[in-house]
Amino acid sequence: MKKQKFSKEALEAYNALMNLSEEEQQLVLRKVSQSETPEPDKKSQKEKESCPHCGSSHVSRNGKTTSGYQRFICVDCRKTFGEKERPVWLGSHYPMKVWMEYIRLMNMGVSIKAIAEALGINPTTAFFWRHKILTALKDGKSDAVLEEHTQADETFT
Repeated sequence: MKKQKFSKEALEAYNALMNLSEEEQQLVLRKVSQSETPEPDKKSQKEKESCPHCGSSHVSRNGKTTSGYQRFICVDCRKTFGEKERPVWLGSHYPMKVWMEYIRLMNMGVSIKAIAEALGINPTTAFFWRHKILTALKDGKSDAVLEEHTQADETFT
């Protein structure tokens, strides 16, 4: 497996997560792991998605997923994408319980290899899950409001 590094944004999200208190981490965990899947929206022509790759609003519908979510294709860059509000585990072959345990172990700072062994999943899967979760946190999919005042120490600065 080719060794990959965290993107700058993913590393910042991870460091911010590790700087939270145990209580705040649990709040983020609950927000990320909410099992409520939003219903696919029926959007008018004016409310179309914009391309996450190039930002263009010139997109066309491109079928639906097996879960009923609309797929789109960007007319400008020709890349495809789906609706934005979806849980990170949507389409996973693993039960929610495995995802919850993964997030808990990730919050504890356990390595990808150790998590993979503990959960009986492939290390490559564990690697991609970590990036899915960190990207969801970075992109603001967790609408958690933690506290007005936060504290940080020099551990990750």
